[in-house]
Amino acid sequence: MEKAKTLKKIYYLSSTHWDREWYRPVQGFRYRLVKVTNTVIDVLEKDPDFKTFIFDGQTVVLEDYTQIEPGKRERLKKLIAGNRIKVGPWYVMPDEFLVSGESLIQNLIIGHRVAREYGAEEPMKYGYICDVFGHTAQMPQIFNQFGIKGALLGRGTNVHTTDSHFQWEAPDGSRCTTFKVPEECGYGTFWLDVWLPYYFDGRDEGLVERACRYIDSERERSDLPFVVLMDGMDHEGIHAKAPWLAKELEKIYGCPVVFESLDVIPEDLAPYQDQMPVKKGELNETAKRCVEHNMLITYTLSSRYDIKLANDTCQTMMEKWAQPCAVLSAWKGAPLQKTYLDEAYRQIIQCHAHDSICGCSIDQVHQDMHYRFRQAKSIAQELIWDTMHHLSDYSRKEEKSEEYILSVLNPLTFRRREVIQAEVWFLPSYSHRYCEQAKAEFRNSFRLLDAEGREISYVITDLQKGKFVNLLDSGYRQQRD
Repeated sequence: MEKAKTLKKIYYLSSTHWDREWYRPVQGFRYRLVKVTNTVIDVLEKDPDFKTFIFDGQTVVLEDYTQIEPGKRERLKKLIAGNRIKVGPWYVMPDEFLVSGESLIQNLIIGHRVAREYGAEEPMKYGYICDVFGHTAQMPQIFNQFGIKGALLGRGTNVHTTDSHFQWEAPDGSRCTTFKVPEECGYGTFWLDVWLPYYFDGRDEGLVERACRYIDSERERSDLPFVVLMDGMDHEGIHAKAPWLAKELEKIYGCPVVFESLDVIPEDLAPYQDQMPVKKGELNETAKRCVEHNMLITYTLSSRYDIKLANDTCQTMMEKWAQPCAVLSAWKGAPLQKTYLDEAYRQIIQCHAHDSICGCSIDQVHQDMHYRFRQAKSIAQELIWDTMHHLSDYSRKEEKSEEYILSVLNPLTFRRREVIQAEVWFLPSYSHRYCEQAKAEFRNSFRLLDAEGREISYVITDLQKGKFVNLLDSGYRQQRD
């Protein structure tokens, strides 16, 4: 017990890890989410000693819950506003390698916004990435830009090379004071070793004994006088007896056992930064021990290629088209409604949860993802078309003329020289036609000139007749040849 006497603080993180979709679809997990959240609200309202419950660093669960329990929204908001339930900083807990850097930033932006909508003065300023399958080098840099100075993770590190507390450094020098969860069952190890047996034996003495053994084993992973206990597991509910257990542990170890937000850990450990090892860049080490949790989950890049393609298409439309178009449209005095951009990103980011975008869920989950991607793509397309309407002139040069202006939009900030594919429509009455072989196979004949009157070479790749075309400058549909 000599090491135990040197402890300055034990952090009791009452929490849960919520996979929104995985081996069940959203509605399947939401059915349990509502029950778990109802119990969390009841326990916290009845027990003032239960200071804080951590909702897995995600805010999408708040939306999912209140859609079913709208009458309990204010009770939930009150607990969040009082820091009894800690939410954010994420909207969903993403995979870091399979989505773009901009998507990670948008994920945090949405997470912050939803946290405030549900009563938080600020979301939990902590890099909560407990179940992500490896970590990109820039994450400390991204976190720091959001005022986040700490992180909690597991996969991608190895007990053979990584202490429980270390400094994680990005290529630009940004750092996060990081806690590595135990290897055996990751964020659920305390639950597995201490709480799960309690479900079977119900012995208070056994609960305390197992907690002490766990604390003593955690002291072996670091020389710092702090221990972190996480009693959450996948879709696990709140443990109402946790405050009693914390008081018993305080008596034994002679130090505070606190229910605090993770935000305080980097502050408490700040005087010990020089004693912590530094790990730089990407955290993508493979596991050496055959344990429950620490595997990186390989082959996620190639799994379910269809959703990777849909995701890349949507990200490109948003990052390279819709967002630049929104800026250009505003510059021209016709700003697009930002909530459309927000909704498109909300649909995309919901697909970025680690078990979703990694392609390791049941078929229905990935079918549902395609629906969200289609919604985002449709919104992005409308925004792009609207911008092109404001920036371009699709009219004929004169009322009776058969000359048209074809405008080409470059949404990027640099000049481009490349082949462009465009869809050009003609009125059924267009008079300049020719046929190469059969007389029934007429084609429209036209020349393509640039703004200076120089002729531009072109190749026709496809012909369609009798097609309905969306006329951007008139808002209705007509048949065009």
